[in-house]
Amino acid sequence: MMIIGGDPKGTGAMWIEVRGADMIQFAQRLSARVDRPVIDKTGINGRYNFRLDWMPDTASRATDPANPPPADTALPTIYAAVQEQLGLKLTPEKGPVEYLVVDRVQKPTGN
Repeated sequence: MMIIGGDPKGTGAMWIEVRGADMIQFAQRLSARVDRPVIDKTGINGRYNFRLDWMPDTASRATDPANPPPADTALPTIYAAVQEQLGLKLTPEKGPVEYLVVDRVQKPTGN
């Protein structure tokens, strides 16, 4: 089970709590947080419980007046948090990606 949440105090901090999940499940959930596929290449087996705390990247939020950058905090970015808090490293690599090709779209006819 994995629970993702944010800091209700308005600092912008985020966290993910993992309970009884394997590394493949964690990598899949992490994909949504970093906006790119994350593939487990750790070779680590078993199920784990841990919590990961990070501060979202402020560069993408700096120009949005409805979502201003958070106040100064000691929390790292998600990339640094994975390395500092879990001892794992997110390494960018190129590889095959699945995608869907739509050749054409046709309006359905009446029955």
